[in-house]
Amino acid sequence: MKSVDPLPPLAPARRLVLQLAAWLLLALASPGILVPDGVWLLAILGVALWSLSASRPGKGAFWIEWFASSLGWAWICGWAWHVWPGTLLFMGPANGLYACAAMALLRRTARVAPLALAAPLAWLGVETLKSILEPPFGLPWMRLGTHLHAADWILGSARVWGVIGLGWVLAALGGWIADVLGGGGSKLARSGVFAGVPLLAGVLLSALVPAPDTVDGPRVLLVQPNIAQSRKMRARGGDEIFKEGRARTLEGLAAARASAEPPPDLVCWGETMLGMPIMDRGLAAAIEQGASSDPWAGYEADVEWVHGWLDVEDNWIGQGLFGATRTGAVLPAGTSFLAGAETFVAHEGRVRRRNSMVLWNADGVRDGVASKLHLVPGAETLTGLERFDWARGAIGALAGYVPDLLADDEAGILELATRDGRRFRFGGSVCFDNAFDDPYTGPARRDDLAFHLIVSNEAWYLQSHEVDQMMAFSHLEAALTGRAVVRATNSGASAVIGPDGLEVARLVVDGSDREVGGSLLATVPVPAPGVGVTPYVRSERLWQLAVLVAPLAALLLARRRRAPAA
Repeated sequence: MKSVDPLPPLAPARRLVLQLAAWLLLALASPGILVPDGVWLLAILGVALWSLSASRPGKGAFWIEWFASSLGWAWICGWAWHVWPGTLLFMGPANGLYACAAMALLRRTARVAPLALAAPLAWLGVETLKSILEPPFGLPWMRLGTHLHAADWILGSARVWGVIGLGWVLAALGGWIADVLGGGGSKLARSGVFAGVPLLAGVLLSALVPAPDTVDGPRVLLVQPNIAQSRKMRARGGDEIFKEGRARTLEGLAAARASAEPPPDLVCWGETMLGMPIMDRGLAAAIEQGASSDPWAGYEADVEWVHGWLDVEDNWIGQGLFGATRTGAVLPAGTSFLAGAETFVAHEGRVRRRNSMVLWNADGVRDGVASKLHLVPGAETLTGLERFDWARGAIGALAGYVPDLLADDEAGILELATRDGRRFRFGGSVCFDNAFDDPYTGPARRDDLAFHLIVSNEAWYLQSHEVDQMMAFSHLEAALTGRAVVRATNSGASAVIGPDGLEVARLVVDGSDREVGGSLLATVPVPAPGVGVTPYVRSERLWQLAVLVAPLAALLLARRRRAPAA
């Protein structure tokens, strides 16, 4: 087989300029930077400059590309500055390393394929690996296809090929522009085919595989108290947060009555907005059998402690919201209640905390718990390092607590009974889970879901673009699963997104959807009887496998093409 010469080297100064320009465009394309929805055309141009420079070898390529991509990712994830600026020292360089891996792969695949094919092979292969690995090794934030979350002319294709397919369309178009700018020569015709076919396929799939037919489902009241994170942390364990949520709930219900709206089937509060821990019903028995809290946990778990919090739950929820005899109750008869809360369970002989959502049925009886799958490194987990004194000391000095939460094994599924006698099963996810696919595709494969519900607390991020990025993720999860997404947050954005990925309703107060308090009453569209799951939900693992294997095949081909003829 004929040997193929590599592309000519690129001078370091030119590589630096092209890479900085590429990552500037990719950052500006992100939702919330220039406009709330982002600018997908800028993402294509960013990939074009990225491909044009990264496809060519040259002196200092790795260090230049790592520097530029680290800056780009630090900007894309710049909302983390509001939590702790030092976070960006990890998020930028770590994502930059993944970008460098994609660029190294691109340099090899570009020897045997036009950039319209080589760019999506490299980008999507590494990006998919990054989205599968668990943090801190995996960082799925802002996948390339996310930029098309508001492009209704192609968004529907996510029902077939997910965020992967949308990303492929953008990467292929960017690679084609790079081929044109680089004088693709004999590859240019093939490049046009490799760019045009995914684009045409996306448009056709969006039209030919429609969103599921829907009927009106449950009515939900999303309560957004807008409690500043600093105040929320100070009020930890007290009733201040609960009282504020209760007052906001009363306001929302009064507004519904004044508008002659029927009462909601479900009242939702955001992530850890209950203001009290919820004890597993079997925890006291587990403690009697020897389960104990860790020395660094900040609490001493005993039977009296468990029963004390169970009594608080009965007082706050049973009496304070539902009312013992409905006299003076906050919630109307027939309305269920859901709130984010820390839950305590026994696990492998230890008393552990989870970040969860808890559902109480219309009788005020606890009726299900769903917990977070993906924990935030450094904020919710130390991935085992909490067992070491030096790690506990370092994080304790910084955060004031030791993050040692327990992730759930799979996304929880809860069931809501409505006042008209229907029952709806929904998947529950918490905050950071919103950036992943498996908390949504997993439950959809396991059960006949009516919708997804996310509880989140984005008060950390104030007015930043994190909120817009999280909304973009929610649009995509709705589209690729064909199920509505309900978002209940502390400070915004609280919204309902339909199974087609398009917005149904969003809480906006005085022109703003974040750092505002209020409530949103909306009807959740649910699939009509007999509607099944989307093609992507059924084939997700095949798509992931395909984009992981394809770059390896291209590498093998490149090696064979470079081998000297016998």
